[in-house]
Amino acid sequence: MQPFIEALKLKYLVNRFGDVALRFCEHLVLTLVALVIALLIALPLGVVLHRYRRLAGPVMTLLNVVYTIPSLALLVLLL
Repeated sequence: MQPFIEALKLKYLVNRFGDVALRFCEHLVLTLVALVIALLIALPLGVVLHRYRRLAGPVMTLLNVVYTIPSLALLVLLL
């Protein structure tokens, strides 16, 4: 039964290759945009915290608190 299911999955991909490729490209763009935004925030912040070490403790504490908030709760807070 397993090879039959695998064949169905492959047939699905072949029949909908355009849709799958489009969704893959969309996912890739979303991932790269998120990565660039994260780097634009994290790298300057890291340089500033390295230069002003007294700020590192409070800022890292704040960031750790934000990091513990689940994604869905954060989404509700942003709305």
